[in-house]
Amino acid sequence: SKGNTGGNGVEMPCFSMSQPFVSLLLNGIKTVETRNNPMFSDLEPGTRILLHCGFKDWRDQDAPRRELQKAGFTDEEIKKYSALPKGFSKGGIVGVLTVGKTWKSTAYERDDEDLQRKVVASADDMGVYCTEISNPQWFKRSVKARGSPGIYSATVPKSSLSS
Repeated sequence: SKGNTGGNGVEMPCFSMSQPFVSLLLNGIKTVETRNNPMFSDLEPGTRILLHCGFKDWRDQDAPRRELQKAGFTDEEIKKYSALPKGFSKGGIVGVLTVGKTWKSTAYERDDEDLQRKVVASADDMGVYCTEISNPQWFKRSVKARGSPGIYSATVPKSSLSS
């Protein structure tokens, strides 16, 4: 029953990201998301939010790889943690996670290697607004859906949310 959840749907906030960051978030490697706008600041810390995987990959695939190598991940681990699971495809909602507090970071904070490791980005590639991410959970299968900029409302089958 594509698209029609027949009353078994759950409406939740959702945001869209590109690969490899979708996988890095849902695999628990990336634990801070950064943006140049305070996109997440209206959400109560503890809010569960859906994660949509966009069709377009991040413009520089080498940048996250470099950051992960710096953090001590092997090439094999990087490949594993950066990939969508078997049977998953771009252009769908692939999981759910919890947003924590959002804060406006300083240039000094962005230079901190610990924060860079959590964001999986260099200071130059990082957004100013940082949001903690926890409790990532992959869906059993992706839910085909259109992405949107910012935070938007999306509906997924209830069954997607059960572990």
